[in-house]
Amino acid sequence: MIQELREFEVDNKIVQVSEDYNQCQRCNSVQLWDTEMYWQDTMGDGVYHEHMEGYNAVCDDCFHTLKEDYDWGR
Repeated sequence: MIQELREFEVDNKIVQVSEDYNQCQRCNSVQLWDTEMYWQDTMGDGVYHEHMEGYNAVCDDCFHTLKEDYDWGR
């Protein structure tokens, strides 16, 4: 089986990883897309996270930081 690679830029270097990974739009870290990231629902069939406004995908750490900042701003 040939595994497709994805390329991401991290710290001005190109990183190649398997298709199981994606990049956080906030901090640019590369994470497992299905267990280490949160995704914004843009299709209306899942959960819409108000505190993720402006991002489609963020890592766990950024998700919690955005949530804390959002909650403090209320």
